[in-house]
Amino acid sequence: MATNFNTWNIETQHLPDGQSLYKPLTVKEVQTAIRLLPLRKAPGPDQIPYEFFRAFSHKTISKLTTVLNDTFHAQAAPTRWKRGRVWLIHKKGSIYDIKNYRQITLLNTIYKLYTKIINHRIYKYVEKYLVVQDLQGGFQKYRSCSLKIQTL
Repeated sequence: MATNFNTWNIETQHLPDGQSLYKPLTVKEVQTAIRLLPLRKAPGPDQIPYEFFRAFSHKTISKLTTVLNDTFHAQAAPTRWKRGRVWLIHKKGSIYDIKNYRQITLLNTIYKLYTKIINHRIYKYVEKYLVVQDLQGGFQKYRSCSLKIQTL
């Protein structure tokens, strides 16, 4: 199912400085996202570690950018990218009590890379064009709901 990127009536053509949120992803954006990937993390069902992207990005960057752009323009990531592997992690107490476990989902590395690029682009837009008002505290860098409550 395709995602409608204009659900919130965000400017779909051009931003004030002539940039578009929907322009093709650039090699630079992909390179930056790869550089920021955390190392020594467990991969998802694809079994591709982040280290692979770091080691081979100089050889595969243009093909990878093309694949990510195809996905971006289709407005839907392939279903297999969104598959995850769920693991139970023991917290404390008896190993026989299911309440003593928390679950984590390991997603495919390519999907995490793709969403990191899209998230960064949206975050820059929100910050630059002040889409979120100053009163918004939650989910904002250097802001919190507790600080806003103190203001009241």
